[in-house]
Amino acid sequence: MSSSHLLWIGYSSEMAETREALETQLDKLTIDVIPDGRQALNVLAETPGKYLIVIIDERFACLDLAPLTTGIKQINPAIEIIVFGTPGLAWANLMLPRYYRPLLLDPQCGPDTLISCVAKLQEMVEAKEDYEQLSRGIGDHIGMSRTSTEAILALLSRQNSIGMFSMRRDGFFTSYNSEAERLTGYSIEEVAHIHVWTHAVLVDQEILRTFLDSISVFWAKKIGRDNMRLKIKRKDGRILTISMTAIVVLDNIGQARQITAFFFDPLEFGSIHEYELLCESGPFAVYKYLPSKGFIRISAAALELLNRAFSCKLSTNEVVGKKIEELPLPRETASLWHKFLCETASHNPSDEIGIPPIGLPGRHILQHIFVNRVPTGTKEQWAILAALAPREDLRSDALENRSPIMFADKILTEIPRPFILLQAVRDDDGHIYDFKCMNMNLACVKLLRLEDDFRPGMLLTRVLREVKTAKLLIDHARQVTETGQCRDFEVRITLKLKKVEQKIIRFWFGKMGDGVALFFHDVTAKREEETHLKQYRHVFSHMEEAIIVTDLDGNIIDWNPASERMFGYTKEQILGKSAYILTQKADGLQLRQQSRDILRDGDVWKGEYEFVREDGSRGVAFSVFAMLKDDQGKIYGTVGLCHDLTERKRLEERLTAKSQELQEKNFALNTLLRHAETERVMACEHIAADLSRKITDRLFQILQNKNKAHTVETQAKLLLQELKIAPEVSEINKNDSGLRLTEKEREVAQLIRLGKTTQEIAFILDKSPDTIRLQRISIRKKLGISQKDRNLSAYLKKTDLS
Repeated sequence: MSSSHLLWIGYSSEMAETREALETQLDKLTIDVIPDGRQALNVLAETPGKYLIVIIDERFACLDLAPLTTGIKQINPAIEIIVFGTPGLAWANLMLPRYYRPLLLDPQCGPDTLISCVAKLQEMVEAKEDYEQLSRGIGDHIGMSRTSTEAILALLSRQNSIGMFSMRRDGFFTSYNSEAERLTGYSIEEVAHIHVWTHAVLVDQEILRTFLDSISVFWAKKIGRDNMRLKIKRKDGRILTISMTAIVVLDNIGQARQITAFFFDPLEFGSIHEYELLCESGPFAVYKYLPSKGFIRISAAALELLNRAFSCKLSTNEVVGKKIEELPLPRETASLWHKFLCETASHNPSDEIGIPPIGLPGRHILQHIFVNRVPTGTKEQWAILAALAPREDLRSDALENRSPIMFADKILTEIPRPFILLQAVRDDDGHIYDFKCMNMNLACVKLLRLEDDFRPGMLLTRVLREVKTAKLLIDHARQVTETGQCRDFEVRITLKLKKVEQKIIRFWFGKMGDGVALFFHDVTAKREEETHLKQYRHVFSHMEEAIIVTDLDGNIIDWNPASERMFGYTKEQILGKSAYILTQKADGLQLRQQSRDILRDGDVWKGEYEFVREDGSRGVAFSVFAMLKDDQGKIYGTVGLCHDLTERKRLEERLTAKSQELQEKNFALNTLLRHAETERVMACEHIAADLSRKITDRLFQILQNKNKAHTVETQAKLLLQELKIAPEVSEINKNDSGLRLTEKEREVAQLIRLGKTTQEIAFILDKSPDTIRLQRISIRKKLGISQKDRNLSAYLKKTDLS
């Protein structure tokens, strides 16, 4: 590609002065003139790399501007286009990628403007892969005229991976391109001012102050700065170090009008350069595909793999720009490939590649190892970036023209069982002290995690890092080498894989020359499965509940000893027979239908049913039935867990009978109690009436003889005798020496009359509580109070103690 050739489309004689000025001012520039747009497209198609700058005068190009510009960019996206003219509304509304948009100039602009634009375009083309050089070029031209600078800024704003913003003296942004939004994560609506931008983006306060001070200096001195390194924090939290160049744009009278800053991520530029190198180098098979247009780019290795897989002789020009379905490929394969890429472009792909290796029958060697979608510059479209790898093992002619040794070596390398070929290492006396690993197949390399470490000829002690395991294998290999007898054994060893793991490995040694062939494989899972099976059989045999296993037809294929005890059939008698012989006919039909429902719906059935034993006796069982599935999820039978409820049901019946009997007796007892209560109430009423009559008669006689004291006293005594109440003695015979209280007892008695407690009396009289208790007992005896429930204080209140 060259920046010294310029193509002018739609040239007219009125632009002769401008053309002459271009050729005069730009010495190394060669201008080719083509009046017709269609002819220009043909010339560009024949030599797509000759011209990198194209001038279009839309007034005389004889072709609509939109298809002409789009056609030029499709031929070579690196071509920069300058358009003389004002495009119509249809062209302005086109949704095109940024690199499709031309630089628009007024046809009446002077030669100086065009010369500045072309000169800057030449600089950009030459410095496109080196941004530092581009920055220095801009820095050298700070203070350009307003018209020339705006044209250059319009060009720079369209460069991929370069963020740009422009600001006025008040700090508000006048422009903020999409790359600036992508690099920082903030839109112009969120950071419309330089102070808001710095506080949101810059990492710390020191960088923020330094940057704002630099902006002030730029305004004052009317000069910018290139290659500033800033550490920023994106909106998503990522930390980036960007390179920024700032220029000051002057107006027509030399005053600073605006500051424009360009910034980019140097790591992205390095990645783009590395991607270009990978695509151009031979070993890397990659392609870029746009579902609406076809292949955008395909590397030489990917093209070679495509030709090998489909026996074609396609060139790069025959592939780029065409869809997969337009290539000479089998229709079904092309449709499958194109559909897969369209689905990937429409949504984020999963970790698994959704297309198998493709190619002609016997040559399915084109395998996708990486597929992801990448932006194309517009929001509506995504392109696909894919990496390919050959699958030589899927070629039917892969073993053609190979010797028997090569054939055997390939078989040993690709067999799934790990294999090592060992050669004896002997000392001067001929004794074997170690073995060399002369060959190791892929399965062994993966099992031992030696993808990056294994080299033919390594000692066995280096391959197996565990000393104990290596010594064990060397001993067995030595015996096989010396005796010629094969050995087969298992041993538990420790393998240091992603983590230290205990594995059970089965080894087989066979003599081969002065060494052995060692085959081995991991039987840990198999032995663990056998252990689990033994545990299952142990639980199966010793469970108290019956377990019945049937096939899809309901025939019994296994049951445990508890089933024998529950149903009376031995295992030999019942195997192969229908499980429904254990039930009554009515229940059997119901259970058969429920079994079909379980197999159809994938559900679990549980419930009670009546079963029949071998001797004809009946019982009741509670069972749970579920499906049995193999490792692939296919149903192959059912399993049922049965619990004998016969004794429980009998106990429940007896308990029900006893409960009913107790209820009846309880009812009878309650009836008797009600009658007894009725009789007691009637007796009490009778006694109360009789007592009332006697009291009334005596009181009537007392009232009649109330003036006769002797008669009243006689009637009262008779009343008390009839009521069986003894008259209380309200006075103490003070002359009775046995009932005479001492002075201390009188003091205690007086305090008791006042309601004092034992503790209070002891405190008042300064005596111990025990002494007071003894005196209370003595007072009770002397007063003749033998009943413990009779209150002493109440009694003393009625008694004269003087």
